Amino acid sequence: MVRTIPQGFDSKGKEEFMDLKKMKMLAWIVFLLASKSLASEPILSVDFWGQAVRGNTASSKFDEYIDVPHGFYLERLGLDKSGATCYFQLDGFKPGLKDQRISIETGMWGLHKLSLSYDQIPHNLSNTAQTFLRNDGNGTFTLPDNMQSSLQTSTNNAAGFLPWSPVVALRVDRKKAGVSYTYNPTGQWRTNLDYEAEKKEGNKAIGVTYGHGQIQEVPEPVDYQTHHLKFETEYVGKDLGWSAGYQFSSFENGIKALTLDNPFQLADVVYVSSGIPGSARLTLPPSNQTHQLSAALNAKTTARSRLNASLSLNFQSQNDPFLPFTSNQSILDRMSQLGLPGLPQQSLDGKVYTLNGVLRWNWKPKDRISVNVHANRYSVDNRTPSILFDQYVQYDTNFSSSTPTTGFNPTRSRRSLPLEYKKTGVGADFYYSFTKPVSMKLAYDWERVGREFRESESTQENIYTASLNVKPFQSLVLRPSYQYSFRTVKNYNAEHVAEEAYPLGEGTSLGQLEASRKYDQAGRKRHKVSVRGEWDPLDFMSAGLDYGLVKDDFEAEYGALDTKTHYYSVDVNVNPSERWGLYSDYTWEQMTIDTKSRYRETAAFDFADNDWIGRLQDTVHTFNMGANYAVVEDKLDADVEWGTSYAKGIQRSANPNPLVGSASQKASATATDLPNTYTRFNKIRTALRYRWLKNLVARLSYEYQRYTETDWSQDRLDVYQSLWNKSVFLGATQPGYHAHLVSLGLSYTF
Repeated sequence: MVRTIPQGFDSKGKEEFMDLKKMKMLAWIVFLLASKSLASEPILSVDFWGQAVRGNTASSKFDEYIDVPHGFYLERLGLDKSGATCYFQLDGFKPGLKDQRISIETGMWGLHKLSLSYDQIPHNLSNTAQTFLRNDGNGTFTLPDNMQSSLQTSTNNAAGFLPWSPVVALRVDRKKAGVSYTYNPTGQWRTNLDYEAEKKEGNKAIGVTYGHGQIQEVPEPVDYQTHHLKFETEYVGKDLGWSAGYQFSSFENGIKALTLDNPFQLADVVYVSSGIPGSARLTLPPSNQTHQLSAALNAKTTARSRLNASLSLNFQSQNDPFLPFTSNQSILDRMSQLGLPGLPQQSLDGKVYTLNGVLRWNWKPKDRISVNVHANRYSVDNRTPSILFDQYVQYDTNFSSSTPTTGFNPTRSRRSLPLEYKKTGVGADFYYSFTKPVSMKLAYDWERVGREFRESESTQENIYTASLNVKPFQSLVLRPSYQYSFRTVKNYNAEHVAEEAYPLGEGTSLGQLEASRKYDQAGRKRHKVSVRGEWDPLDFMSAGLDYGLVKDDFEAEYGALDTKTHYYSVDVNVNPSERWGLYSDYTWEQMTIDTKSRYRETAAFDFADNDWIGRLQDTVHTFNMGANYAVVEDKLDADVEWGTSYAKGIQRSANPNPLVGSASQKASATATDLPNTYTRFNKIRTALRYRWLKNLVARLSYEYQRYTETDWSQDRLDVYQSLWNKSVFLGATQPGYHAHLVSLGLSYTF
């Protein structure tokens, strides 16, 4: 059997080469134009490197966000040519590779500045994904008819070929280019114009379903283009300053929808009570635009006070066409026969207005006293129409075929909700320095959030903060801080969103759990403690200690009950002489969430005895240490460092009461622990730097990396699994790896 990689998945180097070629050409044009006004000799610096990589590096985790070079490459390129009136600077990092950064800046000192930039960031999601889907372009993925027919005949045939699906790359590459011009005719006035363009291309995983029991995981093609334009002018004076600006941003998705073949169905089944589709279709992120106007003012109100104010107005719009109810033609034909209404409108006509205003006044009546008063307002005004959909289709498979009454069917009538909220805050803080080594700060903040189409009408929070800066000894500084806040909720209604979204009823007898609370709308008491200590016992030694605790107690019977985030860290630096030094740091972090919910089937089977409680906890340890030593002063330097991290995740659950119901109901209600997850990362690095000449430095380094992961949600994630015999997965994982990297480099300055 001959395997072919589906079209559209291979990544080519031609585009990267052309992008680099364009940047080089543009750099030389700018350099030649600037050179006419530059009298000094240019300073050129280059870093050439060669790198050998060995080990098991097939995992995408190894090069998740970087391009790891193999062989010779240019690490850095710099050019600086400055004169009395003009200058030109170029800085390039790993030019030609997929994580390159190139920047060019030229201009006249204090008057003009022109900047050009280009950078890339890869995101390697997985190297293990597999699929027989063929990318036919424009978001359409197909399968051979004989494969669909074979799987439709018997799912037992799947084990014969699905595990042998061709490997496809799941990665998204981001490329961004920008140009900026600044005009500064006087020392107090400046005008700036920026433009950026960003392109994201590749594939990432997405899941679709044809109903309960059939899942298909597929590659989602990414073709995003973003443009950003910004104009700003500002004036900075001794007693008065102001700024004004305009920004425009547009997002364009080159692929509007994803259409893919159903592996287990060759063609749409004629609709009776349901109709299994031969393909599925879903929309992808829509194109949209944003406009923003902003202004700011900074004014001296008295000899010891200043006023700062800022205001921004933002308008976002989106009007991509809606997709039809379904791609299943048999369902569309049946809906037409019944006279059911189609889409209520052809596009969203989405409009959202955002206002953000901040006012701050600072007063310093005495050198030891400072008072700040502030107010802010942030509002999201969603003017998108609320649309009533008389019908909708589930999973491209079924719809309610009951005869509609006056054009409506309660079980399938649903309204879109334009969410919006308004956040208002006021506050003040008072700072007082008792003596030079002791100071104190007290603060109070009040915040109200009003919501539309959420369970609660509004929430209010009062926040009290106290902090100290104490220096009991010349070598010791302590900065403790404590914050207490409590949040109250007005008119929480667990059914409010459902009542608005389903104006004629949800069509189900099981509503929301009335006593459950969404965590962002639950009453809450928060305690937040932090301490920073800095100790310098000797001239060549320093140490630091950080401690923090955030504890939330939610006023909820069900949902998130309480959370706790706890951390501490210590760092030590020792430099007995200019020739050598040691450093180390350790951090421990832990986050715990306690939850409670209930197993329910219907309104008649809804008992507190079937409650379950859960605990989620993540713990992370991070340790680093290293040393540097000048073996031969001003000639040979050596570095060594070691770092390790260990993370553990637990998910525990239990039933606090004896369960009720039938044997099958008790089995469904039984709370079960999930296996622990673990990640471990170790890195050792050593380096030697030898200065041959004043302008020539040689470097030799060795690095070892090892990453391991144990995650039940990804381990043994096969393309085909017999327990889910009508589902197909990508098998996309990020397994562990180990790597040895040996690098040799030369840095030369001309």
